[in-house]
Amino acid sequence: MEGFVDRSLSVRLDSGVLDEMERVLKTRRISKRRFLEEAIRRSARQLREEAQPDVWTQTLGAWKRRETPEATVQRARTAFRQAFDRHRTP
Repeated sequence: MEGFVDRSLSVRLDSGVLDEMERVLKTRRISKRRFLEEAIRRSARQLREEAQPDVWTQTLGAWKRRETPEATVQRARTAFRQAFDRHRTP
């Protein structure tokens, strides 16, 4: 990665959490740095996905219109035809 700069982070963690991390590090044979980077990225991705709005909830009821489907289609066709005719040469 171009422009990548290592930075330091200092935090206090519960000893039980540290013991659990050490067990995983030994069994998986990965570095503490790799473990923490992957855990942070995974957690951040999950939080972003949870924050994404639910498209179905937002569009629920969008099909309920005051006009009939036929009227909507007719209005769209008319608008398209007018736009098409506007660029036609006589």
